[in-house]
Amino acid sequence: MMRKCALIFSMPAIGLALGLPLAASADTPADSLWVRAVNLSEQSKDLVPGTIESYVQEVDKHGKPKDEEKYQHGWGKLSLGDNGEVEYVPVKVIENGEDITEEEQVKERERQEKKNEKDSESFTAEGYTPFNAEVQDRMSMESLDKTEMVDGKDLVVYEFVEHPGDEDDNEVTGKAWFDIAAGVPVKIEYTTDPLPKHVKRMVTTMEFNYSAPDTLVVGRMIMDVTGGILFIKKHFHMEMTFAEYWRLPAE
Repeated sequence: MMRKCALIFSMPAIGLALGLPLAASADTPADSLWVRAVNLSEQSKDLVPGTIESYVQEVDKHGKPKDEEKYQHGWGKLSLGDNGEVEYVPVKVIENGEDITEEEQVKERERQEKKNEKDSESFTAEGYTPFNAEVQDRMSMESLDKTEMVDGKDLVVYEFVEHPGDEDDNEVTGKAWFDIAAGVPVKIEYTTDPLPKHVKRMVTTMEFNYSAPDTLVVGRMIMDVTGGILFIKKHFHMEMTFAEYWRLPAE
């Protein structure tokens, strides 16, 4: 069984875990753009980002930072360890202007030790994608028959719904933008129902990087989250950039 890479990001005031697995399977819809995206996703599923940069900040309801001096900015690396598992190392973490790298490195080592004590099997940190081949039999999508010009590219817009596979699954609704000329997805935007506990709103945007002929990876992810209890609401904006991808060994 192929090992999956894992990563937990420590975020101030919110605990956000990323990840629904990408995998292969079965039936795909008839739309050629969508089918190609599913195939590209399958061919790229073993690619792992070598570097990850993240930035999290509390914002107001208009998306503006509430306090410019309060944030968390982190850089990390993913590599293949001697045991064949993917290992994450925080390279640098700045919180509210203070360097907390050593503290975060200790937390990551402790997390790895606890994980190894419980189970040697890793868990996934891959981002959600509607192009997961395994879920196409419960995916509904529709072209909106309109195009949008973005960065000089003519993009066609789809709406999609991933229906729950069982009672523990969430329904995912969103949009996908395709570059008509290249025939590949440029970005997706989605939310889930139900949302995590105490979360009132959560919108995730994922931007893709395509390298011909068969590589499709996430270059950037943006999350806008509103959470709170009773009359207390907080808004957070998170951006993550992924680069220097490498492929997991076949075994």
